[in-house]
Amino acid sequence: MAEAQIAPQGEAKFSLHNLVKRDPRAGLAEDVRRGLASQPKRFLPKYFYDQLGSQLFEAICLLPEYYLTRAENEILDLYADEIAASVDGRITLVEMGSGSASKTRLIIEAILRKQSELLFVPVDISASALDSSSRILLQSYPQLSIEAYAADYFAGLAELGKKQRTRTLALFLGLDVVRGVPPTLHAALATAMGAAAAVVVIVAFPAAGANGHALPAGLSVAAVALATLAAIIASQAVISGAYSMTKQAIQLGFLPRMRVSYTSAREAGQIYMPTVNALLLVGVIALVLAFASSSRLAGAYGIAVTGTMVVTAVLAVVVINRHWRWPLVWALALIAPFLAVDLVFLGANLMKVLDGGYVPVVIAGVIVVVMWTWAKGRALLTAKDRLAEMPLAELIAQLRRKPLPVNPGTAVYLTAHPDQAPVALLHSLKHFKSLHEQNVILTVRTAEMPRILDEDRVQMEVIDPAFRRVTLTFGYMEQPDVPQALGLCRKLGWTFDIMSTSFLISRRSLKLAAKSGMPVWQSRLFIFLARNAASATDYFRIPAGRVVEIGTQVNL
Repeated sequence: MAEAQIAPQGEAKFSLHNLVKRDPRAGLAEDVRRGLASQPKRFLPKYFYDQLGSQLFEAICLLPEYYLTRAENEILDLYADEIAASVDGRITLVEMGSGSASKTRLIIEAILRKQSELLFVPVDISASALDSSSRILLQSYPQLSIEAYAADYFAGLAELGKKQRTRTLALFLGLDVVRGVPPTLHAALATAMGAAAAVVVIVAFPAAGANGHALPAGLSVAAVALATLAAIIASQAVISGAYSMTKQAIQLGFLPRMRVSYTSAREAGQIYMPTVNALLLVGVIALVLAFASSSRLAGAYGIAVTGTMVVTAVLAVVVINRHWRWPLVWALALIAPFLAVDLVFLGANLMKVLDGGYVPVVIAGVIVVVMWTWAKGRALLTAKDRLAEMPLAELIAQLRRKPLPVNPGTAVYLTAHPDQAPVALLHSLKHFKSLHEQNVILTVRTAEMPRILDEDRVQMEVIDPAFRRVTLTFGYMEQPDVPQALGLCRKLGWTFDIMSTSFLISRRSLKLAAKSGMPVWQSRLFIFLARNAASATDYFRIPAGRVVEIGTQVNL
């Protein structure tokens, strides 16, 4: 028979039913015999979970090496609301092996957010632990009613089956449930509460060993060191990839110019980009603060990796078709099996979009918007420049008819359109009423290949004794160095002297126009990007002392 201990007046929401025999030694010999004969061998916990034993176990749970409780807390912290929402109607919460109920608070709070009252039925072998934990819970949650049972699982479930209950959520926490007899417990649970029971088993246990460690103690330090090295290697790969991809996007005109520092005199690809590094730092800190644990990042990681796999497969088709000159059908036939597998993985991970998977999607979307805005804005500026420019041949013809005073030295005008007179040249003639002895219309292009040989880098055309047109070509993985490249013009018959040369560059001041070719938000974004872009002198490695900037205002 159960011994019921009803709480005093004023605490009528708490009752404790003690099903443990008064004399713990009664039946000891029989229990020992059965425990030694069973596989695996076991000893019933009722013989050591008295008040002192319960306190000892709680102390063990707080030890750093006993990570099971922390893991269970983390699981419930992540999924408590989902567990509560999965059970329809009003819920009665039954916990097998509640102990101090420290973990149970998370699921109790989730259920109380769903319903105003809750009946909590803890079952544990320790009556003293049930008494103390129940009173603490009642102080924190006045809307709680507690019906506690001091018993082993089978006796507790048998007693629970004598009462009719509402929809019941049965919670199993801990290692002993899995290493015990869960099918038998589930059968007893079904008998006690019928189809109204929803069973949740949450277990955190080591992969090997009975001491609570996944690895032997002697290997823990080595495992931490190996994990640290792996994290360093992975982070370095992310940083290097971000630098390389950003630099190539700048070369192709999809991102504004950024400062690039070369850290090696022998390796041209060894670079450092402060802006990209700062953005990575802010992003990492934001992710750590937002997600708090690596397990919460699983959804984001899955979509990021599988999405990269799909994009890589698609780009492989483009490379094979356009660069290897394979027919499109052959390229698709080669990559289709890999792409099909990648799409399966991506589809499976799309289920995690709302569970953190939105992070890489949002980041990718922001980058696409920035690249799209920069490319579109540059196209609009190019169109406006063409309206203000005049054909270079026409300008040279006018200067022949009406010669201007000539200044000694060489002037280099940077322009993206070598057939048009650069804006800087027109403003120079307008304000200074003079012309340099030698004038170079310089255009810098980026090839669709990583590197260009020196013999293919420079093209020069003499169009007038005072004018020549020079085109410099760089690979998308190269850092443009204009002075060094102009030195190659000596092989073409023109000697470049940096000390007698001035680089005249037009600096635009962008203003928001009443009517723009882009939405207002996109125009503002482009203006912000343009104002924060690195200067052309730094990007092309032009000595600052040889640069003359001529300002122009452009309404965008």
